[in-house]
Amino acid sequence: MAFDITAINYTWINENNQNLLTEAIIGAQTPQLIQVYPGVKYKENLKYLETNALTQAGGCGWTASGTTTLTDKDVAVVSLKWTEKLCPADLETTALQLSMRAGKNENIPFEQAYVNLKTKQIQTVLETMYWSSNAASSVACEGLVHQLNADADVHDYSFNPCTTGQTFSTWAAAVYGMYNHLSPEAKNFDDLKLFVSYGTFSLMQQAMVIANIYAIDQTGPNLMAFRFPGTNVTVQPIKALDNQCVMILSPASNLLWVTDLVSEEDKIDMWWSQDNQEVRFVADGKLGAAYYWGEYIVLAQ
Repeated sequence: MAFDITAINYTWINENNQNLLTEAIIGAQTPQLIQVYPGVKYKENLKYLETNALTQAGGCGWTASGTTTLTDKDVAVVSLKWTEKLCPADLETTALQLSMRAGKNENIPFEQAYVNLKTKQIQTVLETMYWSSNAASSVACEGLVHQLNADADVHDYSFNPCTTGQTFSTWAAAVYGMYNHLSPEAKNFDDLKLFVSYGTFSLMQQAMVIANIYAIDQTGPNLMAFRFPGTNVTVQPIKALDNQCVMILSPASNLLWVTDLVSEEDKIDMWWSQDNQEVRFVADGKLGAAYYWGEYIVLAQ
């Protein structure tokens, strides 16, 4: 007996393209931690309502004393595309020929592995773009750190987390210093996170071990987020921050991963092009970085 592959076709990618796009757009690390804001085609307006309650002495008469303020802010996405063309005939002179059907091949033999890997690569690109890109362009949204640097409402804190040789006391002074910039309202959020690179996370973790402060599981196979001693702040490593010497303190729900995902044009597709005699791949999607309140954020760098 031998493997019978005659029933294998190459239509599965079309049957699952929306699921694959969802995995690529919001399946990365960051969207699992912050708030996903879907349904944005180009721009959308965040509306803010503020009001106060000024107490007066009781008695006759009536005097207005309260103020209600309406403000707004735009969030935007950039439309992105990833394309590739693949010629199955190019594989015939390699060992992969053993995986190919006899005659003309109109698909590649490792299609599922290819799409899975491509999805992960798109995840990496999008996540890096979310945190690290500069001004918005036709191929990138404006990154979150770039926006925070330009926002006067964001609290700035002078500290370089990439400096080596820092003790736990140094880290504690930095984290407490950032924490103390927050208002009591911001401190009361139950999802307060300190977003750092894996390099910064490792330096902080090592300083804690040297200081015999075991607030984290040293036996686990992976680096795990942990609660910083003396605060309600969770230290959260983010791979996409590895190229930046920054730390960002914010309620996770205050940060927005803006996308569409409800549009039919947002999809992953792969097909045999009869006209071009090649396999073609395309993925379309949208991404924007945003946040609700700048005053709830502290940026250290």
